[in-house]
Amino acid sequence: VAPQAFRHKRLLPGNRNLDTGISPRCFRRSAAFVVVAMLGDGRRGPALCGRTATAAQVALLVAIGAGDFGLADAQAEFSLFKGPQAENKTHAQWMAEKLQWRTKTIAENNISFDLYDDPAVNWTRLSFVQPQVHLWDRYLYDEKTHQYTVKKYLDDLTERYGGIDSVLLWPTYPNIGVDARNQWDLWRALPGGLDGVKELTRQFHEAGVRVLWAYNPFDQGLRPEGEEHWTTMAKLLKETGGDGFNGDTMAVVYKVFYEAARNISYPIVGEAELGNYAHPSWSRPEDHSWNFSNYNSMGWGYYFFSFSGPDGNTQFWREPGVDRAKWLDPRGRRQTHACDRWAKDRHDAMQYAHFNGVGYESWENVWGVYMTFNDRDAAALKRLQPVWRWLGHSRFTSDHKEWVPYAPEIRGEGIYASRWVRDDGMCAWTLVNRDDKKRSFHFDVASSGCSGAHLYDLLEAKPLKRAKASLHMDALGYGAFALVDDEAAVEALLGTMNGLPNKPLSTIDAFWAPLQQRMVPLTLSGETEQAPELTANPPGTVFVARTRYQFQTGGREIEGGCDPEKDTANTGNCCEKLVFCPSWDQQCFDQCAFSGPDTRGVDVQFPWESEPGRFHDAWLDIGPFYIDRYPVTNAEFKKFLDATGYKPRD
Repeated sequence: VAPQAFRHKRLLPGNRNLDTGISPRCFRRSAAFVVVAMLGDGRRGPALCGRTATAAQVALLVAIGAGDFGLADAQAEFSLFKGPQAENKTHAQWMAEKLQWRTKTIAENNISFDLYDDPAVNWTRLSFVQPQVHLWDRYLYDEKTHQYTVKKYLDDLTERYGGIDSVLLWPTYPNIGVDARNQWDLWRALPGGLDGVKELTRQFHEAGVRVLWAYNPFDQGLRPEGEEHWTTMAKLLKETGGDGFNGDTMAVVYKVFYEAARNISYPIVGEAELGNYAHPSWSRPEDHSWNFSNYNSMGWGYYFFSFSGPDGNTQFWREPGVDRAKWLDPRGRRQTHACDRWAKDRHDAMQYAHFNGVGYESWENVWGVYMTFNDRDAAALKRLQPVWRWLGHSRFTSDHKEWVPYAPEIRGEGIYASRWVRDDGMCAWTLVNRDDKKRSFHFDVASSGCSGAHLYDLLEAKPLKRAKASLHMDALGYGAFALVDDEAAVEALLGTMNGLPNKPLSTIDAFWAPLQQRMVPLTLSGETEQAPELTANPPGTVFVARTRYQFQTGGREIEGGCDPEKDTANTGNCCEKLVFCPSWDQQCFDQCAFSGPDTRGVDVQFPWESEPGRFHDAWLDIGPFYIDRYPVTNAEFKKFLDATGYKPRD
């Protein structure tokens, strides 16, 4: 298993970009290959996450690898435009510059946006909410009946936060690398094999949910498939009816994936983890341009500017940024799923999604750690979802005539609004209050130039007067308005909204705590839970007398926060410093966890502990018992199977 010891950081001091072209998480997964790269022929190194590291790249990484640089993060910078306040420009100046950037970028990169003419792709523009889920999630798979439980899974999400439009299935990482099986083998090994995945997909489709597969491009050293990754991906998606894939650690999904799918008459979509945003730091020259917008319709959005906020939470600009990829398409059909997977408080990413008219990655089961919605954010998303879908289907936030971020007709401290103009001149607005206090704002509809006789507050499900008005928005709240001629067009939405709970968000608890764990008592075979009395050592065992024992251990999970002050056993599991990898720094070879507050429930909870945590330290009375002198061998396990007739399901 490749060591995974490295921080998600991409910038040097002074905002100088690290020219790597490989995502930070990919560096962690690729560290084991560094020695081979350096001992090779001096020209080309091994493949790193689907790319090949040049000798110059490796040398650069080594040169900077030992440094302990500041906690700067470039993700927001290359996925978002800063707003007029941050750029110290008037709204007119800001709009003129960004429209000029759009026109120039489209011309220079020969972008046609013809991909949205294909129904196999165009569905992405209306896929607003997407969770990533492991196939062993207890709401999706019943370990007793050995059946997938799609209805149970979807019913739970609908009840708690309003449902989903697509789902990202993830059975590979972190299992990948435990043996020689490649990522495709792990799909084949799922209950029911690929036929089971096909049936699972059918059930999701029947519920109106699109299905994406996980793709791990760093799968370079396991069992060879005998063909290129994109060829296998296209074939297996066609075989099981999947709609596309998410490229883990990928900055851009490459054209060869789409070509492989079209070669077998099965168009698919690709969603890059790092968003399908052009950036000069990527190693492939073709990824410096936006030409890939001709075949990429969707991506994740890491909109935060820092990983190092209070309690380990990410930090976002107060003035929400504008998604570059969505802005690039004049009709705004590109879909982004704003992602902040370790957030205890999700309002930042959700507000950015609302302001940008894009979607949200509602990921909760993060590598087995339950990062559930707090009550406030769940209530907010449940109320936002019908509005998001209506605005998309009504061609306001997607396939529109014009998008005007920071709409000047709406003015108020902490209030930021986008105006969405339809081809017929009707308009809608999405607003956020970025402050943690109730704010007032002025709404001058007439100055917007929009047509429409009837103004509605969509979230509050009520009509408003068209005249200039002074309105209010709850702390960290959301707003949505529509100006239309046809009252019947909003009738169904208003009915839906009136049927949903509508407590002010500021009155709903935003407290978050790790999911409590309970150790299940061991039940032995037979009718008794008591171990049989033994008069002599079983063969191959050692007797351990009753004794007082200091139990100390520390989880080595990479993500989720690692507090060295809690490491009383001196396991050294927490990374001691920020280091770029691959490099010769020993930290790149010794797996360690990203330092930060250990408050998310990573690892396990023992009976004497109040909540799960990474480190454990307690004095226990243990014994007496017998323990095997050596681990069970394959030969001994075969004897057991032959003697009992037991056949493992897998």
